[in-house]
Amino acid sequence: MTSIIRQLLDFARRRPLKKSPVELGELASQAVDLLEPMARKSGVTLLLSRCDDPAFAHADAGQIQQVLTNQVVNAIQAMPQGGEIRLSIGLQDRVPPGESERIPGICIQVQDQGVGIPEQDFPHIFEPFFTTKVGSSTTGTSRRRSI
Repeated sequence: MTSIIRQLLDFARRRPLKKSPVELGELASQAVDLLEPMARKSGVTLLLSRCDDPAFAHADAGQIQQVLTNQVVNAIQAMPQGGEIRLSIGLQDRVPPGESERIPGICIQVQDQGVGIPEQDFPHIFEPFFTTKVGSSTTGTSRRRSI
């Protein structure tokens, strides 16, 4: 219990951006450990798949942790009847925009068995504070925008 509370407090603290080499598989593992109780309570199984080689990125660990956590929480909430969430971290070559040669990269995937995103909401999914959650409005409308 103390460990979970400490993780939640560390996660909630705002801090300045600090990029450094981080191992994404380890961050994903921490997110799964943190969210496992919530998932289990909702009848959701969290599955983590990591590549054999470490997947290092030069990034802010706190921000990556927040993105992973948000994605998994959203996936849990999208499956009211339970199911599986697969979080995978892997190495994958890619071709950057405007380039022609492949370079090494990292692929992070969160797959769930949820209801999906209605097509009419696609143009809004990257807007800050956008949500389709009913009943959580702070402005009196049926949609509340949240990160």
